[in-house]
Amino acid sequence: MRKLLACLFLLITMISISSGCWSRKELSELAIVLGAGVDRTPDDQVELTLQLARPSASVAGTTGGAVGTEPPTWVVSETGRRTKSLRDG
Repeated sequence: MRKLLACLFLLITMISISSGCWSRKELSELAIVLGAGVDRTPDDQVELTLQLARPSASVAGTTGGAVGTEPPTWVVSETGRRTKSLRDG
């Protein structure tokens, strides 16, 4: 009986530890890329443009939010000599 309880306790402990809830990411904390574009500028640099989803804005829009609320996407651009320099910041 003791051996059965010890095995049951060990099984329950292993299941609760391996559930994976401690590393979850909320949808509003993610940057979801909807579109990307790479262009060459006239002065021979690279321009990277990204369209990012704003989950919190799109959820508010579906419930009939007020007029003038934030748009459901962001559009950001960055220019640099190489694409690696754009990634590094």
